[in-house]
Amino acid sequence: MRGRCSCLLIGLAYFCQTQPSYMRKLLSGIALIFFSLPALAQDRPGTLLWEVTMAGQPYRSYLFGTFHEVTPAFFASLPVASRKLDSASLLFVESLDTAQQSFSGHDAISGWSEQEWKALLSLEQQEVFMRFVKQSNNPGIYRYAPSILFLSLFRIYAQNFCDTTERDSNELMDSYITRFFLRQEKPVIALDEDQAAVLSGSVNGDSAIRQGPYAAYCINFMNLMLASDDSECRLIKDYKDLNLDYALDRELRGFDNLFTERNRRWCKTLTEAFNRNNCFVAVGFRHLFYKEGLIQQLRQKGYTVQPIPVK
Repeated sequence: MRGRCSCLLIGLAYFCQTQPSYMRKLLSGIALIFFSLPALAQDRPGTLLWEVTMAGQPYRSYLFGTFHEVTPAFFASLPVASRKLDSASLLFVESLDTAQQSFSGHDAISGWSEQEWKALLSLEQQEVFMRFVKQSNNPGIYRYAPSILFLSLFRIYAQNFCDTTERDSNELMDSYITRFFLRQEKPVIALDEDQAAVLSGSVNGDSAIRQGPYAAYCINFMNLMLASDDSECRLIKDYKDLNLDYALDRELRGFDNLFTERNRRWCKTLTEAFNRNNCFVAVGFRHLFYKEGLIQQLRQKGYTVQPIPVK
């Protein structure tokens, strides 16, 4: 084996001397591959759980990316995550309001009109909208801005077409985690004191142009449900297979009010708590993604944030 390696090194050295230009390109390509491997491993770590520590401090906290609509039985099937939750002294969740599971949960942030919807939709899309309203027997759907209606439609689609196994209720994963922790008489803190106000602020800060893509998403999910089509369930499968791309070196485009600004505010609250407690943070998994996500923000503040197995 040693002889074969020596011959290979000699041959490589000779090739470098005789083909310097080509070799530089080859070595650059090899270097790019090897230097990219750690980043790829971080972006697709095959887990939903991240450990947060700070040098010189005794506390260990954990970030867990929830998928709100996935049945709580999935979290119960993750022994490491369950143990870390059980050992924490403080739990952070997005909101303590667990009622926002359907249209009725968003009544406080309605305010759109049929005319505003029609201004965003083509005639074909309007036809889909009208058919969906008729079938759902809920003409009040017009009152919801596209970004708010999208959240409700996605929740209904995910729970009724995608994640239907082992489900005996529409309880959110986050609600289950909160109940689990409260049974131990430990404190739970909401990162959003009034999530309805946050969502309302995101709508009021958006122009009709920025609401346009959400309107298209709404029509897509209406079409899927009208056709009883489960073809858009891939994201839930990827989540349950632990096959997520955290895209930690990419920037998040748009969604400033719903993600970026909230992440910045949450990070300030969390860092203060991490300095005094062993915490468990259960928030929507997309809040961990991208440069603006909680993982990278905590790293920028000097914390070591590492993925750990969830099972």
